[in-house]
Amino acid sequence: MKFSSLLIMLSIICGIILASSSPLQSQEDSDSLRWTQRTEYALSCVEALKSKNYVQASKRFDSEMRKEISLTMLENFWKQFLAKAGGEIYEVDNIIRDEHNTYYWVYPSYKGKKDRWQFRIGFDDDDSIAAFHIDRYIPPPQKNSWKLPNYVAADSVTERQFVINKGKDYETTAYLTIPTWKTKAPCLIFVHDAGPWDKDASRYSNKPFFDLAWGLATHGIASVRIDKRTYVHYKKIAEKKEAISAKFDTEEDIYEIIHQLLTRKDIDSEHLFLIGQGVGANICPRIIQNSNVIKGAVLLAPYGRPLEDALMEEIEYVMKLDTLSKYENKKKAIEKLKQQVKNVKSPTLTLLSRTEDLPLETPASYWLDLKNYDCFSILKKTNVPALILRGERDYRTSQIDFDLWKKQLYHSMSHQERYTFISYPLLNNIFMIGEEKSTPLEYHEPKNVSKQVVDDISKWVWNIVKGK
Repeated sequence: MKFSSLLIMLSIICGIILASSSPLQSQEDSDSLRWTQRTEYALSCVEALKSKNYVQASKRFDSEMRKEISLTMLENFWKQFLAKAGGEIYEVDNIIRDEHNTYYWVYPSYKGKKDRWQFRIGFDDDDSIAAFHIDRYIPPPQKNSWKLPNYVAADSVTERQFVINKGKDYETTAYLTIPTWKTKAPCLIFVHDAGPWDKDASRYSNKPFFDLAWGLATHGIASVRIDKRTYVHYKKIAEKKEAISAKFDTEEDIYEIIHQLLTRKDIDSEHLFLIGQGVGANICPRIIQNSNVIKGAVLLAPYGRPLEDALMEEIEYVMKLDTLSKYENKKKAIEKLKQQVKNVKSPTLTLLSRTEDLPLETPASYWLDLKNYDCFSILKKTNVPALILRGERDYRTSQIDFDLWKKQLYHSMSHQERYTFISYPLLNNIFMIGEEKSTPLEYHEPKNVSKQVVDDISKWVWNIVKGK
């Protein structure tokens, strides 16, 4: 039942006008019938594909879909899918219905010889098929589906809390994860990617920062992580109309954490490190330069190109995943983003530039902060060692970014000794293992950060602490 129908029902109940419920019942019946029809159309389309009757399968495609997707294209699309599914799919075993992004969606799931698959078939207002996707089926994330990594010795790790920015606008709690068996431990400070992340950098039921923090503590290394101010104080920040930048979003809180760690007795304040991801990794050199006490940085999937260029590639990648969506819709979205990227690069970009004209509607203050920022040269000037890590299945940062870091940092033998690069063939953007091409739906599946990543980071940190 649509939300509008629900409002009608509530108004009738509140007015106690029972006799007027017949139009509502008629609307409910109509909605139910249309959903039944859409489901039948969706299942008929899939059955026609299974029978290799591509004319019948495309019968309910809307005019644009029929014009843009030829029968040959449809046949090739189906053959490619069947190859991944083991050559055959069986009867439907689950159907979900949903309404969003201007479409009415029917999601039938099928078992294949290989894995289980979810079809996402979108209908327009005329009940014509306007979008068609196939994804590997991943059960919706359930509460508490995340599990402690098996490489964590939980009985030897504890968490302590302290407050940063106490009494100020953006007060928040810092979580110090520490090995119970060490009196003073070297400490890593987590630097989040752009956006309002919680302390664990949670993506659905995955908690990559928690995995890393507790895994490293098992190796005798402490760490600090926080809920970002843009996560905790989102409403206040919006009300105050703050000029959002990487400095405001992340750096100011990191400096406060560093300041407090320098006086703690349970931390080896002579060995403080940063561990940043994405944009957080990119701004680590600036934090190192400004703080002057950091002994090294772990850079997880840092961008080598300007953020807007990497974002452009990411959006194009996602739109090319197993889909038969109308090309025109994709084209418009890509063209809009291309123009937004141009606006970021334009010399006329100012703090007054309209947010809606910029990528992801992120304000101009953020793009201006990063626009002329050279993380490579700043890192080299600090003479601080860095460990640069990348998962080769990552579609947010690519091999291009990884190679750019190597090119910019490897200028002499001394530089090669200072910077360590490790690439992991089976890992994604949050360093969790998989086998096929990474997709956004992959993050629905509860996993843990690879043990190899935790081992590599801990080895690198201890080598620096011991002066190796």
